[in-house]
Amino acid sequence: MYDVLVTGSIVYTGSEIIRDGYVYIKGGRIRDVGEQPVPEDYTFATLVLGGPHRIVVPGLAVVADAAAYPIRYSRPSVRDRIKYYKNAPRRLRVYSALLGVYELHMKGATTVFIEEVEPDVVVDVASMAGGRYGVAFPACVEERKAPFPVVRVSEADCVGEASLEAGEVPYLAGLGVYDLARVGGRIWEANFRLREASGVSSGRIEAGEVAEIAVFDARMPPIALLDLYPERAPLAPLMGARVESLIVGDEVLIDGGQHLNIGIKHISEARESAERYLEGRGQ
Repeated sequence: MYDVLVTGSIVYTGSEIIRDGYVYIKGGRIRDVGEQPVPEDYTFATLVLGGPHRIVVPGLAVVADAAAYPIRYSRPSVRDRIKYYKNAPRRLRVYSALLGVYELHMKGATTVFIEEVEPDVVVDVASMAGGRYGVAFPACVEERKAPFPVVRVSEADCVGEASLEAGEVPYLAGLGVYDLARVGGRIWEANFRLREASGVSSGRIEAGEVAEIAVFDARMPPIALLDLYPERAPLAPLMGARVESLIVGDEVLIDGGQHLNIGIKHISEARESAERYLEGRGQ
């Protein structure tokens, strides 16, 4: 059972901002959070991440149409996406979803509710990409049994019995790119609303919680000097910066800005599968 020490100029716990803080993780759970200096016992951690001029925030929970990546640039409606989920090969949807998950991980998401009609797609993605997952069923389709937390999301063109309205949560669907800024300054409120409604962990950086942590580097643009503005630092995920480190439970998914599970082989498979599918549709 290895341990991880994360330090930063700013640690946003989800409820308070700590200047020059640290987070100590052991066995995938947060054991301690506080102000530096770091207790001597923690300095011998198996892995040390972060450092000066880093911004440490909770990992975000989002809903995304990751499996619909090949048709995203046509800005499909929810009805168009449902048709795609029902007709596109499962392998294509799995590898396409890996692209979406990669993009979201790089922006600080740690729990991804993948919009789908077939939960097994999400099972395959979880086994390959790592991280935490749920299934988001559009409210106008039948819910199926899933081994993950489930939410039902309704939109104007897809109504039905739903646990959440699209506007209540970080719902990134029908877009050309997963722009977290679209959610705006309510990103944290929406994140915690999704977590509460789905029953997943709180996501806060607090002792006893499962570790879901994103680290951003404030030494370089687009968030250079952001650590000098503590009250604005929690909005780092909205500013287009890529994550330097991403921790989910006992997994380090991103280290040094590189995803450790999703690589070029997955991206190549997604492209080849998408090309075959789009050619078959005459595009």
